[in-house]
Amino acid sequence: MNRVVRHAIECGLDDRIEAVTTNVRAPDSDYHRVNPLAKVPALVRDDGRLLIDSPVICEYLDTLHDGPRLVPSDPEARFAALHLQALADGIVDAAILYQNERTRRDVAAVRARPTLFAYQLLYQLVPATSGRLATPRPSTVTIP
Repeated sequence: MNRVVRHAIECGLDDRIEAVTTNVRAPDSDYHRVNPLAKVPALVRDDGRLLIDSPVICEYLDTLHDGPRLVPSDPEARFAALHLQALADGIVDAAILYQNERTRRDVAAVRARPTLFAYQLLYQLVPATSGRLATPRPSTVTIP
C-alpha cells in the first residue's frame, strides 16, 4: 500500500484517493465484497471497476496525470524499470517470509533461507544498476 500512496503523491493524485481502514483477516469484513482475494491494496475506480496489486494500481495512476511518467514508456527503459520493480518485490517477499518464519517455533532451522534468497536477489539487482559487485555471489549466508 505504501508504494501506491507514494506513487499517488508523486503523480499529484493523492487528494483524489480515499484510504479506507479495514481488517482483511476478519471473515465478516466488507472488504471481501470489494476484493474477494482480500489483498491490500485494492483500488475501486470511479467507474466501479476494481484494480488489485500495487504495480497494476501504480500503472493506472500513471495514466491519470499530465506530468512525466514514473514508469517509462520507452520499451527498453520500461522493462528495465519493471525488472528492478520485480526484484524489489521479491526482496520484500523474502523479508516477509523471513519475519513469518522467524515467529515460528524453530527459528534456527529457517533463519538463513530467506536471507540468502534476498542476498541473491540483491546480487542480481546491483549488476543491473551499477555493473559489478565487489564480492562473489554466496552459496550460504551465516547469520549470528
